[in-house]
Amino acid sequence: MEPDHDQSEKAIKNWLKSHVAVGVIVAIKRRQNGQLQYERGKVLSIRPKNFNVGPQQSDGTFADAGITFDYAGRSWREPAGGVRLVMPSEAVLAACDKCAFGTAFLP
Repeated sequence: MEPDHDQSEKAIKNWLKSHVAVGVIVAIKRRQNGQLQYERGKVLSIRPKNFNVGPQQSDGTFADAGITFDYAGRSWREPAGGVRLVMPSEAVLAACDKCAFGTAFLP
């Protein structure tokens, strides 16, 4: 079962609308070739329709540039693609740790 299985699209959208601010930690979910990966990200900048998220690097810092998302958690460049934001629950953050800063997939 995916660690964000209990997060509906509406709940994610509501959480993002009420929590997104520069410096807030979010969780990036990637689905690629049937494999699943989670990583922490930090909100870098905010605009009226979207915001930028820098992924966490292996040294624990966050990238200065990153992915642009809309307030529904979809990638701004590829809204139907395999990269989305989910709420950073304890289960999701534990999955982020297992994915080793985006270098591994969940078993």
